[in-house]
Amino acid sequence: MPSLPPLFRPPHLGPRKHAEARRQQELARRRGTKTERGYDARWERASLRHRRAHPLCVCCKANGIIKAAELVDHIVPRVLAPSLFWDEANWQSLCQICDKRIKRRIERAYEQGKAARAALRLDRPLPEFFWVFSDPHPHGLRPSAIPLTIVCGPPAGGKTTWVAQHKADGDVVIDLDEIGARLSGEPPEAWSREWLAKAIAERNQLLGSLAGRSEGRAWFIVCEPLAEDRQWWGDTLRAERVVVIEAKPKECVRRCRAHPVRAAQLERYKAIIDAWWDRYTTRDGDEVIR
Repeated sequence: MPSLPPLFRPPHLGPRKHAEARRQQELARRRGTKTERGYDARWERASLRHRRAHPLCVCCKANGIIKAAELVDHIVPRVLAPSLFWDEANWQSLCQICDKRIKRRIERAYEQGKAARAALRLDRPLPEFFWVFSDPHPHGLRPSAIPLTIVCGPPAGGKTTWVAQHKADGDVVIDLDEIGARLSGEPPEAWSREWLAKAIAERNQLLGSLAGRSEGRAWFIVCEPLAEDRQWWGDTLRAERVVVIEAKPKECVRRCRAHPVRAAQLERYKAIIDAWWDRYTTRDGDEVIR
């Protein structure tokens, strides 16, 4: 039989593309179909009601962009918290572009984190702490108009204390834990993640508002163990400084034991701290505090 002309010959996939195709097939197999994951007719009706009540993309809206939502997303992914699947506090309206950006970031974190990879190999849900390191980058942020310092580090690493020691009266401090605590009425170390959607939305609004400020300084507290993510925040917001507090795991755990709220959740905090150090990468330009 004569060979097909080059135009109709199937493309040759190199070893890397074959490996990527196999990886995607395996991920799809583990994920299951949409119906198996719960996205059935009932979900379609519920998500349509949510979009009618919340018609704008929350990521765009938080940054001053008016764009219609096209779908409903789970803020804390389904694999992390199946119990929150039908909790509307865990839903957010998104456009397709923001949804894809968030999913790419979550998948990258899923692949890069050793603890997450171990969870994937064991075919069990991702650890509870995964959401801490999959916080999507807001779309459309503008540079801060006032001097901004971004402070990163592991949980219980002293970020909040360091900022409190260096900020001045009237400065803006943006911290997701502080926002979550204020909204929920619970301690910053133990606020319920059912408030996560509202806390992230308010945090992103505060970050967006920095472009319109003219006085004082701003401080942004965020975990961000990956160098590329710190680079993104620094470049997007044009931060004056990016500070990384490299508090060692033993020191972080010691602080947890000495804290009444964190001590009651010591094993959870140990897992989060280990995960941060497991994924931590250095970056030229960071101001490192040891």
